[in-house]
Amino acid sequence: MKTFYSVLVCAVLFMVSCKKENIPAYGNDVIVPPQDTQTVVLYTGTLIGGEFGDRARGDVSIEKAGSRYYLLFKNFTSYNGPDLHVYFSKTIGNNATPPVDYIDLGFLKYLSGTFHYALTGQPDVANYKYVMIWCAQYRIQFGYSELK
Repeated sequence: MKTFYSVLVCAVLFMVSCKKENIPAYGNDVIVPPQDTQTVVLYTGTLIGGEFGDRARGDVSIEKAGSRYYLLFKNFTSYNGPDLHVYFSKTIGNNATPPVDYIDLGFLKYLSGTFHYALTGQPDVANYKYVMIWCAQYRIQFGYSELK
């Protein structure tokens, strides 16, 4: 019984340690396409919540506006945490087996709202088909979506 309580206390401390106020709360950062072009949705997905009660929810899509590609988050909400990143990944990853083959798009911009990441070229969705919200410091997946 003592071991159970020790494990429970460690799990709670681990979960709480990945909560930190460091990301702006709300984003309203929409894609403005160049004149005379339309935005085309290429892939979509819905975020599924992650491990240890950490949850990222919302819709993601890869869109093309003119010659530029974007990863767009809509109706997004997430718990806060330190060192939260957005990854394109070949696997969904978890605490036991973190992703090893991924593209880091940088820090999570907002905890809720609509926002996007400009991509440097056409994304390789055939190989990197998952979008992940990942706490790099503590190796915790906050959520993921498969792009289809």
